[in-house]
Amino acid sequence: MGTRTFALTALLLSWGASAACGGSEPPPAPLRAGSAAPQEWTGARSEHAAGTYLVWVVRTEDCFTCQEVDYEFRRVQTRWGSDVPLLVLHVGSARSESVPRAFLASRRVQASYQTVSPRAFERRFGNSVVPAIHLVNNGTIVWSSADLRKPGATRLSLDSLVSLQRSAAKP
Repeated sequence: MGTRTFALTALLLSWGASAACGGSEPPPAPLRAGSAAPQEWTGARSEHAAGTYLVWVVRTEDCFTCQEVDYEFRRVQTRWGSDVPLLVLHVGSARSESVPRAFLASRRVQASYQTVSPRAFERRFGNSVVPAIHLVNNGTIVWSSADLRKPGATRLSLDSLVSLQRSAAKP
């Protein structure tokens, strides 16, 4: 029994040492303008693979306090329709995904949805601002509402930002 206890203790100590020294992995990069759009936003969704699209990262409880976001999304969809799709990245439980779905459906906003747990979101995106809207063009986040928290940030309507981005992309 002594050998078995020793082996178990050695295994636990080596695991603890590797966990303590395992700082070689960089911290997760937050979502921000200039970053590549995460593969999970584009990989399985051909409508998002290229071109311009919006991503709304939102927690379940944020849907109860949103005042203008649906207005902004409707303006974009009225102007460009499905040419500028909306992806909702719901940070919450799969059971509560019906909250953002109902919120946007009641406001006549078309979107596709992905749900990720808060823990998985934090592991993947670190201290990213939530809620946030990200404007993506050709696989790069070109604008983020998270940047509006910086001093001197210029505020424009979402459809104006999309228009500027789409104009700049034309040859």
